[in-house]
Amino acid sequence: MNTGGSAFSQTFQHITAIKLHELERQRETCIKYAEDTLTMSQALKDPVSRFDVLLKRIKRWPGTGSVLSQEHLKYDTWLQQARHDPSISSAQVLQRISNMEVELKQAITRYDYAKLFGDLLKEWLESGDSSLATMGTESTSDEPPTQAKTHRAGRLFSTLYCL
Repeated sequence: MNTGGSAFSQTFQHITAIKLHELERQRETCIKYAEDTLTMSQALKDPVSRFDVLLKRIKRWPGTGSVLSQEHLKYDTWLQQARHDPSISSAQVLQRISNMEVELKQAITRYDYAKLFGDLLKEWLESGDSSLATMGTESTSDEPPTQAKTHRAGRLFSTLYCL
């Protein structure tokens, strides 16, 4: 009797559950941080001050993922110029504020989609429809899994958990 596939499936489900729990914790933290950032920014009247709050909070917290782009690294200089240069209009500052607010909301959306994917993966694994549930059970002997099967399982694991 070969229980290798069953043990692998159970281990994979357990790791998936742990990863999903951590993802949910990160998602909730991201939502709270983004909402707090937007609230702090919107409480200010001056567009340059609003932009400053958004920029500082986005740069301070790495949980927004790829929100901090190369463009944002240039924003410090632009912010200093906006404070002192009358040629930079409020409309230009408001446009950049709008862009940063959209990017914060996109960070939340990325977490939402990751959670959805994770929930679907977990449901699929628990349903028994996955090839992981039957992996290794096609052989009735006590032979170890072939190198190809081990490689395929390792590649699947890497694909799913090395995001």
